[in-house]
Amino acid sequence: MAGLASPLQKLKSPRIPKLIANVVNTALGIIGSIAFALFIYGGILWMTSGGGDRQAKAMKVITWTSLGIIAILASYVLTDFVLQAFIP
Repeated sequence: MAGLASPLQKLKSPRIPKLIANVVNTALGIIGSIAFALFIYGGILWMTSGGGDRQAKAMKVITWTSLGIIAILASYVLTDFVLQAFIP
């Protein structure tokens, strides 16, 4: 009986959590790249604004992108923490 595998051992397979981790990390990487591009866009918009409404728009882009980057980093930390419990 030592050679037989328990059906419960299949549930402990690390493949599914690793797949989920890879998908989440890839998605966060893509979203982070988009946020970084928007941050650069906001900076260019601000530098070429010349004041007025365009400068206010640029500041909104930079502010919301900064908050988005913080949210992306927080979600990465949270998902990494949660997935560490499932991946041995």
